[in-house]
Amino acid sequence: SGILIILVTMIMILHNVMIFMDRLAMRARFVCCAMIYLKSLKLSRAALQETEVGQITNMMSNDVKRFDDFGFFSSYLIVGPIQTIIIVIVLWHYLNVSILPGAAILFLLLPFQYIMGSFFGTVRKKATILTDVRLRFMSEIISGMRVLKMYTWETPFAKRIVDSRSAEIAKIRIACILKGINLSVFFVASRLILFVCFVTYVLLGHPLTSDVVFVTMAWFNTIRLTMTLFFPNAVSLVGELEVTLKKKKKFLQLSE
Repeated sequence: SGILIILVTMIMILHNVMIFMDRLAMRARFVCCAMIYLKSLKLSRAALQETEVGQITNMMSNDVKRFDDFGFFSSYLIVGPIQTIIIVIVLWHYLNVSILPGAAILFLLLPFQYIMGSFFGTVRKKATILTDVRLRFMSEIISGMRVLKMYTWETPFAKRIVDSRSAEIAKIRIACILKGINLSVFFVASRLILFVCFVTYVLLGHPLTSDVVFVTMAWFNTIRLTMTLFFPNAVSLVGELEVTLKKKKKFLQLSE
């Protein structure tokens, strides 16, 4: 009965928190879209030369989705470290000092994930700049299509479009590689930590019994999703959201 009560309580709390964060992210997305729309109606002629319709559309359709993603994972930035500390304290009763090597690996993942998130944010920022350049270039081509056809400039301009898109795809490919590294950590980290803890436990002369093995595996599986999947995603989304907010800030500061 106690386990049933805990599970029901956890489900109720977790679902309410997720709904609250989703609604908060949705409101932030709506506010950003409204601000961009109202600002686009007030832009001066000089400001319109600095931005394009495609760039505004991209901000309202693609960039604002970062709020929804961050709303789902943001709570794990706080929950993850706290949950890890509590589980390490609980496992100390079963493994004693043998838990320290595994805990060290787990805590070393935090700065690693922070560095990966910083790299991802930098790559995302460069990709966003290249996307804006490509959209502006495409808008200029479409508006001057008659001139292109008249002077038969299709081939050189098509090459410029391909080069611009290739540079953008190169940055997106790097971002996907960084995401793949974070995902590989998800599959490797928990097994590596368990292996190190059990080897240390045996080398210290303790018998490896079933209760120690299954309890340790159960607790580490509890933080597996939190620290090796949700927490890295939250860190990477912080970088993406920072780039998005800077982009919107620059747009909102254009002259009216």
